[in-house]
Formats: sequence, C-alpha cells, structure tokens
Amino acid sequence: MKIFITSTGNSLKSKVDPKFGRCDYFIIYDTETKEFEAKENPYKAGQSSVGISLAQTVIKTGSTVAISTNFGPNAHRVLKEGDIKMYKADEDMTIEEAIKNYLNGKLKEVMSATSHEQADKIFPHHNE
Repeated sequence: MKIFITSTGNSLKSKVDPKFGRCDYFIIYDTETKEFEAKENPYKAGQSSVGISLAQTVIKTGSTVAISTNFGPNAHRVLKEGDIKMYKADEDMTIEEAIKNYLNGKLKEVMSATSHEQADKIFPHHNE
C-alpha cells in the first residue's frame, strides 16, 4: 500500500506540512517495501486550484491513503471521489511518526474538510 504525506522537507525526519495544496514537498511511502519517494510540490505557488491539482496527483501515484494536517474543501472532495482515505496528523509530527501512528491505528480519519482558509479568501460568503 502507498501512503501520501504532505511534508516540509524531503526526508522521513521532516515535519508533516500543515498545508495540503501548498505543502513544500510530499512523500509517497510504500508499506510493503518500506521505501519512500520525496518530491517537491509543483503546485505550491499556484494561483488557484492547488488543492485539486495535488489531490489528483495523490490519485495518480496509486496511493490509497493521504496524511496531512488540513484538507481544504476542494481537495477533500476530489480525494473522497477518488476513494482515498484521509487522516489527520499533528503539526509537530515527523513523517516517520505520522506513518507509524497511521500503521498503529492512532491517526483520526478525516470525514470532512478541515480547512476553509483558502475557500474563505476566494468565496468570502460561502458559509452564509
């Protein structure tokens, strides 16, 4: 199984990045081989739809799980439609800790969007 994790750096010692669509890096960890691949997020400086673009990347990598601190509404929708399970990591966790906590059933599954910050900037009255 492959796990997709937002990251502040390119190693397992890096922290989980609290920003999903604008994370600095992402790590794809293979639970069978115990190997990982780190990539710089090509969408982090984008003007719009960065959450959607990164969510589509998660699906293309073959990952079945995504771990981050926050999932915006658009990213959450795309991941849910792609049957990707989402889990919330604490901001101070390393990638290694997040993986271990997930595998031990200690991360909480995300059932709805956890960040409306970006949506509020684009659609200031979307909650009305």
